[in-house]
Amino acid sequence: MHDFVEHQMIDHPEIFGDETLKPKEKGRNSDFSKEFYLRLKQQEYEKLEDKCQEKETQIEALDGTAKEMKEDIESTVNQYVDSVVNTEMKKEFMRYATLENPKTTLGKLVSKAFRTFKEWWDKTKKPEVAEKAKTSILQKLRESQTIVDQRKEQQSPNLNRNNLRPER
Repeated sequence: MHDFVEHQMIDHPEIFGDETLKPKEKGRNSDFSKEFYLRLKQQEYEKLEDKCQEKETQIEALDGTAKEMKEDIESTVNQYVDSVVNTEMKKEFMRYATLENPKTTLGKLVSKAFRTFKEWWDKTKKPEVAEKAKTSILQKLRESQTIVDQRKEQQSPNLNRNNLRPER
């Protein structure tokens, strides 16, 4: 455009007279207005703002997921810690319960309570539990024997046929 105006000024000196154009500047040779550039920058800004909002939404969602996972992990860890603590408590109780001559008041109390419980167990529950266990074991043995007998019967006709063949 600068070149076109320059030629027009040369071709029509009667119109332009002594007027001159500013020399061309590097990087400033476009015909867009300031308002156009402002609109472009505003559009770019709005696009970036939308992207930022999307990213913030994604971050919030990830933060929520991370929080849930952290809570789940803490809950699981607490369950396992409770389990370990309870197991250790039971082991300690049994250590006290089985002491021959406990020296502490707690040891004497636990040991006496365990002996009383064991006497009750041996008289009332142990025979019942032992009978159920014995019955269950014998039933499983009978079932296993039946299976073995059935397999023998299935194999015995094959053995008899082999015995009936003439020898070569």
